[in-house]
Order: sequence, then C-alpha cells, then structure tokens
Amino acid sequence: ETPNFNSFFAAVPVSEFPGLPRGLVTIPSTSKIVDAARVLADNAILCAPVRNVDAPDTAPWHQKYAGILDVVGIALSVLDATAPGKHCTFVEMISRKRSFSEKTVDSALAPDESVRRFGPFIPLHTSSTLLDAMALLSSKHRLHRVPVVETGGDIVNIITQSALLRFIDAHKAELAAVGSQTLAALGLAVPSPVFTISIEATTVDAFKLIRDKNVSAVGVVGREGMLVGVVSARDVRTIVASPVPLDLMHAPLRVFFEAMNVERADVSNPAIRCQPRDTLEMIVTRMVSSRVHRIFVVDEHGHPQRVVSITDVLGQYISVPASYVENLRVNGLEVLAQEQQHQAHQD
Repeated sequence: ETPNFNSFFAAVPVSEFPGLPRGLVTIPSTSKIVDAARVLADNAILCAPVRNVDAPDTAPWHQKYAGILDVVGIALSVLDATAPGKHCTFVEMISRKRSFSEKTVDSALAPDESVRRFGPFIPLHTSSTLLDAMALLSSKHRLHRVPVVETGGDIVNIITQSALLRFIDAHKAELAAVGSQTLAALGLAVPSPVFTISIEATTVDAFKLIRDKNVSAVGVVGREGMLVGVVSARDVRTIVASPVPLDLMHAPLRVFFEAMNVERADVSNPAIRCQPRDTLEMIVTRMVSSRVHRIFVVDEHGHPQRVVSITDVLGQYISVPASYVENLRVNGLEVLAQEQQHQAHQD
C-alpha cells in the first residue's frame, strides 16, 4: 500500500506558506478587458482577482472580489478572429474589437462569457493547512490555484499548484517513501488518451484544440508520431505579451516555435518526456526546473502514451476521501458566513 503524508502537510498552516513573489495583483472591475490583458501581460501572470470598485476597503472579501479573470480565456475567445494577413499583435487586435476595447471586466465575468475560463472560486481560511490546499488542488474540480482569506479581511495569498510542487521538491527527502516509487508502481504509466497535433499544423489550430477539448495542453508530434514539443494554455501568456504579429499563428508550429525562440519567449517548452521506470521525485524535479505543468510518458519509440499532470502528482502524496474536499467547499461557505457576521458586527 502506498504511504501518504497527510500529517506532514496538515502540520503546515497556509498562513506560513510563502506569498506571491510579486505580491497580489488585482484588476479593478471597471477596467476595460484590453487594459486588464495588458496588466496581466506586464506582470507575467495568467490571471488575477477582480476587485469590485464599488465595495469599500472595509467590506468582506466576498464582496470585494467579483471573481478571477484569466488571460487564457481572453486569448482563446479571439482565436476565430485571427486570420492570415492580419499583421498586428494580440493587444492591437483586441484593441480594435469593440467587445474587448469597450466591455468592462465585471461584465466579462458573467457565467456565459467565454473569457471566464476557470474553476470554482473555493477559498481557504488562514487557519487552513497545506493538506487542505493539496486536497483542493488535486481534486476533480480542476483547480490550479486557491485564494487564502482572513476573516473580516482580504485575500492575503494565492496558493498555486506550481508553488506546492516546489514545496514538495524542497522536501523530497522527507517525502521519499512516495517520491522514490516509479510511475509504473504508482499506476501513472497506464496508457490513456493523449491529444496531439502535428508539428506541420498551425499554431492557431493547436490552441483551438486546447479550447475545444477543454484541456490544458496538447503534445506536438513529428511525422513518425514521436513527441517533439508541447503547446499549453500557459503559453498563451507569451502570445499576449509578445510583439510577434498574430499572422504568425497561421504558420506551421515549427515556424512559430523558431520565431518565438528568437524572441527568447517561453512558448515552446522542450518536449518533456519520461519513462514508466522514472521515479515520481524525478518527475517533480523536472517539472519544477522546466516550469512545466505536465510531463508525457512515452514508449520506447518516443510515442506519447499518457500525460502526468501536477494534479496527478499532488494526489500521490495524500489520501483523502471525496467527502473531505466537499467539506472544504462547505467550509468555504462558512468563511463567507463568518464574513457576513463580522460585517454585521461592524455595522
């Protein structure tokens, strides 16, 4: 039976977890979408909480924040508008589209809007532990980050999957009972469907595949079906910030990769691959050092057989029933109730 480290993570309160390296970036709810996209690109982040400008500083957190705006959702929603011959950057394109240059961020957070591409907004209280964060970020909710709130206060931190992975990598000696096991032993090498696209396909087709299949990445394969690269939703950030014209999106992926490498952008991460015999801690270290969110298990011919994501990795270190995650969701609502009680006291 695979051991778990529930007690190890439960001993670390989220209040002691490192904060965001650049601090918390927020976007005013009245900002135009094009301006919000610039803020995200300038800060090299994928998303940010939207601050309700009508709520006073003394308001509880659930009134202060309208949600989370994701640049991936913005970019994927304009894919159909790109066409060969449109020699403009991403920001120039959305500046010309009235739906982005005139629409405000708060209106874009309506449930039927395509730019709202993120999981449920489930908070953790400052009294929560890393076990709670691990449980949420390895759950079926497909969360990539959770906000940490304080009663009667504000969002004080956002814990991401990548940050937890760095924590595991830094403590791999203590976690070796799981980390030293191979992917095969952990059941992470069993073949499963992998979405791939040819390196001769266009970049816009790769991003459309990500959007249409609702996945976070697709493998890029050569003529013989060998894995040669990866395109991920995270790479959209580079598209947003890059001065490279969008008409390059309609060139083959190999051309796009070359152009972006010249710009020293982070669009084409190397083809991250592994074997079933590799250990979990090897995968963790490789993900952390390469700053990728997934790794492809390949066969002896280099053909992708399975994707191992950060969600998969985090889930190997803990063992909690589905009811545990549901209780965290309920507790999040209780945090909301505490905020309302606190506000009522102040009033």
